[in-house]
Amino acid sequence: MSARYLSVFVPLLLGMTFIPGWGMHAALSCSALATSYLIFRFGWFQGAWRWAGFASLLWALEELAWGYGRLVAEVPTVLTDSLYFTGSSLWGIALLSMPRKRLPSMNLLFGLPIFALLIWLNLQSYHSSALLFPLSDALLLLLAVPSVEAALQSKAHEGKILWGFGFYVKALASALYGWLSPDLTNQHPFLLLVIFAYLFIGVGCWLELKGTRGTLVPAIFTIVGLEAVVGTVLYMLYKVSSATPIVFAGIAGVLGYLLFFGIAILLITDRKIRLRAEARLKNYSQLLERLLSLRTDQLAIRGLLEALLFHLKPVFASLEGIVLRSDTLYSLGQTKGYAFPIVADGNELGHLYFSETPKNSELLDALSPLLANKIQTTLGHISNQAQAFTDPLTGLLNRRGMQNASMVLVERARQNGQHLSLAIIDLDFFKRVNDQFGHDVGDKALIFLAGILKRNVRQNDLAVRWGGEEFLLILYGANLRIAKDVVKRISYELKSSHIPPISWTLTLSAGVAGGDKIAEDFNLTDCLHEADKMLLEAKAKGRDRIASFEPARLTQHKKQV
Repeated sequence: MSARYLSVFVPLLLGMTFIPGWGMHAALSCSALATSYLIFRFGWFQGAWRWAGFASLLWALEELAWGYGRLVAEVPTVLTDSLYFTGSSLWGIALLSMPRKRLPSMNLLFGLPIFALLIWLNLQSYHSSALLFPLSDALLLLLAVPSVEAALQSKAHEGKILWGFGFYVKALASALYGWLSPDLTNQHPFLLLVIFAYLFIGVGCWLELKGTRGTLVPAIFTIVGLEAVVGTVLYMLYKVSSATPIVFAGIAGVLGYLLFFGIAILLITDRKIRLRAEARLKNYSQLLERLLSLRTDQLAIRGLLEALLFHLKPVFASLEGIVLRSDTLYSLGQTKGYAFPIVADGNELGHLYFSETPKNSELLDALSPLLANKIQTTLGHISNQAQAFTDPLTGLLNRRGMQNASMVLVERARQNGQHLSLAIIDLDFFKRVNDQFGHDVGDKALIFLAGILKRNVRQNDLAVRWGGEEFLLILYGANLRIAKDVVKRISYELKSSHIPPISWTLTLSAGVAGGDKIAEDFNLTDCLHEADKMLLEAKAKGRDRIASFEPARLTQHKKQV
């Protein structure tokens, strides 16, 4: 349901009241059913509102039974009364279950003497048995007043004012019915007031449950409804002959209270619209400032995703995740729901994901070029960085890339008290491959070995092309035994493979060093020298073997595998 549907439904409903016979009763039942539907539709998963939905449904059934009894065949009064008072009881439970149950201040309680007057008038009438209805509705109004006051103080949704106003109109209709019905041959004005009450309750609940804020719907609906309610009450007073000055004074107080509600809604709505507009403008300005100041040259992909979500979330509350596409797919957060494309030069760079369609999508359209620019700049920087730190042939880190990455890895191992091992691997008789088959086949062998290394290292490990046919592994959390096992697996996979047109089995030699928990005086260069010595030893003793070295400061022995 939206304001557009509301502008169609309400006139149709009121138009039904002009149909002779069944029109007024049908409109009464439809208004109660619509209220029940709106509450169930948007508040089913909220306990208090579920009670309210069942309460409104019982009221709708009571209106149907009452209308059927007046138009077709008599319906037992006990049935209609039971439905009505059960519905009122459930509404009472719902109102007591809602927050803001503090006693209201005197500014809203001044209306109680008016109800005392109406009840007194009922007691003086010939239909004093009907007093239970206005008393029941007045009690519901009292239970609703704390929520209304919270909204008047801008501490709760303005929809509470509307449905609180609906309870006021309903109580007014019940009281006037008991007093004026003997003097009015046409009861349609009373029924019309009840229809207005249901409409106010339904629209107020819809606005609150849907979370619609800062719109003109409450103000417009209140102005139109207020005019209709006041006009109906004045019409009834005009038609009766028993109105005395004190009665007119009481009714004037009632109408003044209605005007108070209307003016309050207008003022609060206007204030909230202005405050929200100012807050949005401030948020938009801050968002643009933050996006423009993002240093994309200092961000990795994940850092960019986190920064974009962090800056966009305050403005787009339903934003849940982001996906970027380059050579690899990168994502952060939830990637389901409404997807907004990020496009640059006709190319789709990724998507922003929302739990629901964002209300300020025009701002997204305006921000899209800036987001795309930041993403392209970051991806370009990362691409340039990757080229500078990556060996173009094998895709492994080069020496420069290892220097940057190893500092982070060593510090992480030091902080977490983890072992760290190094292994330098050399492809045996590689010069023979180049001499006999050419450098293309040699490159093919290097690429093949690099693939084996990638498959055997973990996310926290580093695989580096150290130079020529030499490769370096830095293994995080691995002691010497684990490091040697890793190199053995690599050696076994290489021996088990055939790289055409090479006619012999390729083997490797390796030197392994380190294996200790990282101490404060750990020196990576010293560890590299130790691994290099072990590699030379493995080659000197016939190749196709692994030699390991334990630092002299811990153990003074050396072992060959």
